[in-house]
Amino acid sequence: MTEERQDRERLRLQALEAYEILDTPREPAFDEVVRLAADICEAPIALVSFVGNDRLFFKAAHGVDLLGMDRDMSFCESALLQDELMLVPDASQDPRFAQTPLVAGDSHIRFYAGAQLRTAEGLPIGTLCVLDAKPRGLDDLQRRTLEVLGHQVMHQLNLRRELKLRDESDLRYRTLFDTMGEGFCIIEFLDGPHGPMSDYVHVEANAAYALHAGIPDVVGQRLREMVSDEADDWIARYGDVLRTGNPIRFERELEATGRYLSLSAFRIEPPSRRQVAVLFQDVTGRRRAERDLLALNRTLEARVAEALAERAVLADIVNGSEAFVQVVDMEGRWVAVNNAAMVEFERIFGVQPQIGARQVDLLEGHAHQDKVRGVWERALAEDGYSNIVEYEAPDGALHFYEQRFSSLRDAEGRKIGAFSFVYDVSERLREQERRFQQSARRHIGGVRDDRDAAVAGARPRGGEISCGGPGGDPARRGVDASAARIFAAPDAFAQGSGDQPAALRPGRAGAPHRGAGDRSGDGGGRRALAHPGGRQPARERDPEPLHQRT
Repeated sequence: MTEERQDRERLRLQALEAYEILDTPREPAFDEVVRLAADICEAPIALVSFVGNDRLFFKAAHGVDLLGMDRDMSFCESALLQDELMLVPDASQDPRFAQTPLVAGDSHIRFYAGAQLRTAEGLPIGTLCVLDAKPRGLDDLQRRTLEVLGHQVMHQLNLRRELKLRDESDLRYRTLFDTMGEGFCIIEFLDGPHGPMSDYVHVEANAAYALHAGIPDVVGQRLREMVSDEADDWIARYGDVLRTGNPIRFERELEATGRYLSLSAFRIEPPSRRQVAVLFQDVTGRRRAERDLLALNRTLEARVAEALAERAVLADIVNGSEAFVQVVDMEGRWVAVNNAAMVEFERIFGVQPQIGARQVDLLEGHAHQDKVRGVWERALAEDGYSNIVEYEAPDGALHFYEQRFSSLRDAEGRKIGAFSFVYDVSERLREQERRFQQSARRHIGGVRDDRDAAVAGARPRGGEISCGGPGGDPARRGVDASAARIFAAPDAFAQGSGDQPAALRPGRAGAPHRGAGDRSGDGGGRRALAHPGGRQPARERDPEPLHQRT
């Protein structure tokens, strides 16, 4: 066999296999063809024969009870090579067949006529043939009839394959239809008492229909019989799909069952079928969750509004406070500053605070830069502390400030900065100093009066004070010693000895002494000035200042 014939044989066998006809049971459509061929050709034997790789399969047989035979025993091998009907009047005289078992054997076949069974691609896969034990021929009508019947066999074969493919497709569709998780149905519009296309019937529905819609056994049921109260809306929606051909997606409550459905619908072509396919899913759980979430959001929004209103009130209070309030982040940048702090900071340091700027950067080159850095570094390192610090204003006046620092934390408790409440206590300290001086003067005046009285009582009649010499009266010597102490005590006190509190000793005129400046490292100072009785300030709440970082 040449290479070309081998390629053609391979394609022919593939085409035959695609029909899936070999070894299949007998079928009436093919049996009728062989009976008709035998009658018209007046032959005792007629066969529909398909030629496989090494054998023949008889799909239909008339006059013999055979299912097939070996390929090399038959006439069909030669018939496949013909372009038209093959006719052998007397096989015993034909060298191609004279020695074959069908001719030389007990069958004594002499006559053979075969019409090829060709695919649409022109590949021969078998024959429709008639045989006889005596030599003979066919007239023109018989020849044409045999060829037409051969075409009829191929038509039946193609129809059989199409039906099989459709059945397989239907099976796949039905499997998908019945096992898909979403509900699916096909509805067909009907005319009724309410007008043309005023109702529809369910012609198909999968098992999931009842699961999602909550209505069982809908096939054959009309919509107005199922849900009459809401039928108009469903008919309007799906009727528009049928008329326009435009698919839709929407969500709607099926009031009859109280379920929310997410649906999509499209027209089944052609429009004359009046059918619409609907795919849907129960989304009741999601809709309820959305409803609950919406209610929760409204509650939260109300709470947030209340909280914002409360914070606005607090912000107004803080902004109107006489305290100087500052808030910084962990990098020392201003987050918020109230109005009082804005004004006081500019008055003392000559620059105005800027939200987002670092204090130490804004005070670059200023005499108080290191002092400001120190108090805030400590505030960011510790949870809270208080001190009194001294700053000199540009006009040379000294100001004393009580500073109370606290940590700023987020909702999870992480430290995110610090804030301070600062009070100018200069006048308070000066008033304490004035009161101390007044008290001291009164005390000194009283001591002098006592001294003068004692001196007068101890002075002898001659007007001189006797200190009591070695030979004097011992009692007199005791009186003289007491008098000397009285004379000395008021003068020493008046000279400003260590008996006066250091924080209030006069330094420069009209102001406390510089030694009372920054007492952040002097625990005693804090107890004496900032927190009488040794009590620490309570941690302040985080206010909402007027000047916020933008």
